[in-house]
Amino acid sequence: MLNPGAGDSGGDDNGSDGRKGGKRELSTSKRAAQNRAAQVRRLHGFQHHLAMMLRWFWSKNFVSPKFG
Repeated sequence: MLNPGAGDSGGDDNGSDGRKGGKRELSTSKRAAQNRAAQVRRLHGFQHHLAMMLRWFWSKNFVSPKFG
């Protein structure tokens, strides 16, 4: 038989610290710093890849590099 309340704490999803959602505070932990650094590396890698692709397209005359 189904028990509709099984496993439900009955509380809200805000946590026990009294916060009501919104932006989370920035963590200053070592793991958070490593995660931010990894995200920046991924972004820079993507930007480099995109720039290389643009140069390749321009060299093949698929897209004109003249903007305006």
